[in-house]
Formats: sequence, C-alpha cells, structure tokens
Amino acid sequence: MNTTKPSPLCAGDTIALVAPASWVTGVDQIVAALEERGFGVKVAANAFSKLSNFAGTDEERSRSLMEAFVDPEVKGVWCM
Repeated sequence: MNTTKPSPLCAGDTIALVAPASWVTGVDQIVAALEERGFGVKVAANAFSKLSNFAGTDEERSRSLMEAFVDPEVKGVWCM
C-alpha cells in the first residue's frame, strides 16, 4: 500500500476551517492569525452555528466538511 502525503502549506495557500463536531469560539481570532501568516481562509458555513453542543445539524456539518474537501482552491482542511 502506497502512502500519499500532501504538499506542505505555503503562504498564499487557502485553508478551509470546518467545524465537523462541536461549536467553537474564537473563529475570528483563528482567521486573523492565519491571514497574518499569509494564508487565505475559507470558513465553513456552519462554523458559527450552535445546535445543543454541535456546530449545526449532522447534515450541515457533513456538507461543510465535504465542500472543503472538493473545493479546488483549498490546500488544507483544518477541523476546529
């Protein structure tokens, strides 16, 4: 079995921030820190959602994760 390793992230690359489980705080600070380091950032649609302990419904969370994986501009997916 061959292992495929992704290329390292470089300034100018776009990182998708997704919340596939619990809701999170500090998203704005995370975005600012990544942008200061030269990265582009796409925040998932459900990143600011709250549904009990979760960042939206199961469907919203799974959709956001899959959209990040198939987006040709995204070079890295970070789960918050």
